Amino acid sequence: MTGCQTMLQLNPPLPVEILGKGKGFALVLLDYGPEWDLIWVCLLDSGEMWAAANSKLRGQANWTLGRQGGDWAGRVGRGEGEKRLPTKGRSPPTRRKKRRATPS
Repeated sequence: MTGCQTMLQLNPPLPVEILGKGKGFALVLLDYGPEWDLIWVCLLDSGEMWAAANSKLRGQANWTLGRQGGDWAGRVGRGEGEKRLPTKGRSPPTRRKKRRATPS
């Protein structure tokens, strides 16, 4: 196998959810190159360790970042053609425009 092969230990580990498996922490990120999905090695709260493809991983809810739990629960399908169902009563987060400094 040729090309890029990278292994990155995440410090601190990232809180994630593997779809269909549960919540836990991502410990290691594996990148086998442009032709492959990123692989996340995760330790779940149940004690199980899984290597999950990038498409099966979601960040856990984070109030500070405006990421509410269940944002990804509205997804149907897998991979290409995956659609997001409408969320009730929630608009996407907006970013403030930076003010430009006026020259003095």
